[in-house]
Amino acid sequence: MNRYISWNNRRRDRNYWIGIWILLASAVNFYVWLNIENGPAAVIRNVLEHFYRRIFLRLLISGAGYILFAELTFIAGTVMIVFLLNHLAGMLPDTELQGVSGKYRFVYKTSFLCDVFAGLFLELAAAAGLGGMTEILTGESAAAWLFLLFFVCGSVLYWRSILPAAQYHKVRNLLKADWEYEDQVWYCISNGREGLSTFDRVPWEGKISEIIVDGEDLKALNAEVKMETFVYYLICIDSDEDIREEFVSRIDFALNTPHSRLLVFSFGCGKNGNDVKRLLGTLSGNSNVRTKEFLDLKLHGRIDIESLISAENFRRKRSVRMPLRFVKNEELAENYLSIGKGPCLCLQFLRKILNDLEILPAIYAVFDFIDLQYRMATAYEHGDDMVWMKEHGKDIGNIMSMGKELEKSVIKKNFQQGGIRISFDEIFSQTITKEEMAVIRKYLPDYMPNRTYPVYTSVVYLTTSLRNVLRGHGSFEHVDAEILFELVFKLALMNILILDANALTLETEDSLVWPEETYHKVNGRKNSQAWRNMSPFLMASGTGNILVFNNWNKPLKKKNEKEIVEYINYLDGTLILPEFPGVEMDF
Repeated sequence: MNRYISWNNRRRDRNYWIGIWILLASAVNFYVWLNIENGPAAVIRNVLEHFYRRIFLRLLISGAGYILFAELTFIAGTVMIVFLLNHLAGMLPDTELQGVSGKYRFVYKTSFLCDVFAGLFLELAAAAGLGGMTEILTGESAAAWLFLLFFVCGSVLYWRSILPAAQYHKVRNLLKADWEYEDQVWYCISNGREGLSTFDRVPWEGKISEIIVDGEDLKALNAEVKMETFVYYLICIDSDEDIREEFVSRIDFALNTPHSRLLVFSFGCGKNGNDVKRLLGTLSGNSNVRTKEFLDLKLHGRIDIESLISAENFRRKRSVRMPLRFVKNEELAENYLSIGKGPCLCLQFLRKILNDLEILPAIYAVFDFIDLQYRMATAYEHGDDMVWMKEHGKDIGNIMSMGKELEKSVIKKNFQQGGIRISFDEIFSQTITKEEMAVIRKYLPDYMPNRTYPVYTSVVYLTTSLRNVLRGHGSFEHVDAEILFELVFKLALMNILILDANALTLETEDSLVWPEETYHKVNGRKNSQAWRNMSPFLMASGTGNILVFNNWNKPLKKKNEKEIVEYINYLDGTLILPEFPGVEMDF
């Protein structure tokens, strides 16, 4: 039934209609009703009163009953006229001013302007009705005050319904003051012609149930809020509009932001339907994306987008804060946002940490994430050297040992080329807070930062020491969990920085690592350098998961034991022992 009602009436809440009833009742009160002398209103009154006198004569006890029924019928008819006018107003094109910038752009919509004119008309009519009542009621009578209160209530209900100003003000303050809005606000990316922002669309049901903003809002609010600081992104794709490169690049930026979660809606079956399907296919392969197609809906500012969002129940409670809330160092923040440019496995693993894990396992997982960076760097240097893998297999997983191995070939080189700009003082006086330093001394009582060592040595040493005491040989108190997570996360970014890990790109080959097996070769390169073979240190499974070398010579505890290679799948934590003929390898 609801779909047969125009959008401009569907968006009305109960208070809107109650406000109209009250204002009309104030305008057409008993005094006004009885004193209509001529014109169409007098004819309608006489017809209605005659109808109720003749048809419902037996049901009316008092002589005034038919007058009350006639008056209520007149008010109901006027409400139906408002309903019809809303329908017609919803069909009108929006004004030429709709494209202007500003904080409250919906006020230029035709439907909102019609609401304002209707509200002013009702206010004037109700005020005139109250003015008529003053001829029979004094200002000191309780009845006069009751009618005035009646008028005020109707006015407040109507205007709050079409313009919930307090809610808009709250949204503005939320962003302007840079409060933690991440779990409340959607950042919208759309290729549609009309804006879908809360400040673009006229209010639905007199409230803001889902806060949606876009780039235009951030400019208008003049707030220091950036696109990357949001967690939830609403992607709306209109199949009738072109899928432009700029639109796709904005989606890619949101997709590759580690903490992001994307809700993707596509609308219609338009001329660009094939392009939309390809884009949806690409996006749906990511763990932080949910897609939904609305083939029978057109994308415009008059759809109830808030209800579509609410129906998906996409939000989830996260156990850790969005990293850009506590990573204040510019170089580290930039490094964090560049993780999406590095190995896809690292991005996928970090998404899992930020969006899926409770805070205690998340802390342990961040240490594993750091370990993964060293394994990736090692794979790039020695990925196809099976002799090296056998000789150094026991060092894999030991961050200090891997750091020493990579110091000359990777870390020092990166430092000398200016890839590490962060200084000792920036790390220990600004990046690591006093609270975090107190926690370090709590679990490492003898630890003292030593500025005589290079920055990268201090980072690797602190990382290894904390990992040993928290994960390898001990535990920590739950009260310290949040501070520890943020500390270890900063250390993760510092390790990525010193390894230049985000410069690495991976690709999977069709060729197999070993004959008669299902594991594919993985290649990698940094920046514009030539591609290198990183297998068998890295292998791609048939499902596309990257498996990482974990250890060599883990015995199967069987007779005639053979050498085997152990791999780890970081996304689910499983250890994999490939059964391949090459276990008896020639070197």
